Amino acid sequence: MRGIAYTILLVVASTIILGPLVECFQLMTEKARIDSAINNCGKLAIMTSSRDEAARDLEAEIDLEKFMDSFSTSFAASLNLRIENSITTDLTDEKSSIVHFKSNDGRYNDFTVNLTVNKDRPDICEVLVTSKYKFKTKHLAFVEEHVPTFTDFNLERKGRFVLEQTN
Repeated sequence: MRGIAYTILLVVASTIILGPLVECFQLMTEKARIDSAINNCGKLAIMTSSRDEAARDLEAEIDLEKFMDSFSTSFAASLNLRIENSITTDLTDEKSSIVHFKSNDGRYNDFTVNLTVNKDRPDICEVLVTSKYKFKTKHLAFVEEHVPTFTDFNLERKGRFVLEQTN
C-alpha cells in the first residue's frame, strides 16, 4: 500500500514540478514561430512592394504603404490571424502603422504589430510584435484564469528590415 501511495505522490508532484518546465519549452517554440513569421513576412513584403516604375534603376524603391499592407496580410496568414483594425500615422519625423490581430483558432491572444519608419532613415523599418502569452499547460492556465497578475507575461519580438531590393 505504501508503494502505491508513493507512486501517486510522485506522479502528482512530477506534474506540478514539470508543468512549468514544459511551458518554458512551449514558450521557446512560440517565440521561434513568431520570429520566423516576422522574418518571412518582412522578406516577402520587401519583394512584393517594390515600385514597378523604378525596377530598371540600379536600386529599386520600396513603396512604404504597400510594404505595410503586405506585411500585415502575410503575418495574419502565417499565424492564422485576422486583422481587426489598422491605424497609420504620418508624423513629421516618422511614419508608423499599428495593426491589431485576433486569432482565428484561439491558439494565441491578440497581437499588436507596430511598423515604424523614421524620416531620417527611410530605408529601415522597425517591427515590434507584442502579445500576451497564452499558457498551454492546465496548471498555469488555471493560475492565469484565477490570478491574472501572477501570470502577466507578454511576448515581445522585434525585427528590423532594410527597405531596398537590389536588381
